[in-house]
Amino acid sequence: MQGKRGASYQQSCAADLEAGFLTGYRDGKSLFELQSTLNNARATLDKQQRALKQLEKDISVKTELLVEDGLVKEERIQLLDDIEALKLELVAATDRLPALQQDVRRAQTLYQQAERRFSFYQ
Repeated sequence: MQGKRGASYQQSCAADLEAGFLTGYRDGKSLFELQSTLNNARATLDKQQRALKQLEKDISVKTELLVEDGLVKEERIQLLDDIEALKLELVAATDRLPALQQDVRRAQTLYQQAERRFSFYQ
């Protein structure tokens, strides 16, 4: 449990118990690190998905501005350039999604395997 919580070992075990404790501590620490990796992968994927939604929103806003009355030619050209740049960012961000999703699946599989491997502790 100490390792699984990410707590550090304080060298507080009696010498005759330390070897057994350290085995369990290291196993728990492995679970903690795998859980951290999974949490980071999920956070990265969530961040990317939020960025995609923001890009879509930005494209929509600029597209609406494009058809407003009172814009001069240069302003419309700038908006078109902005929209094109945002679309390129959107494509690039979308292209990164499968790798990020794979990272989450991989991290989740490794964590689940470790949980099964160490299930005898519970």
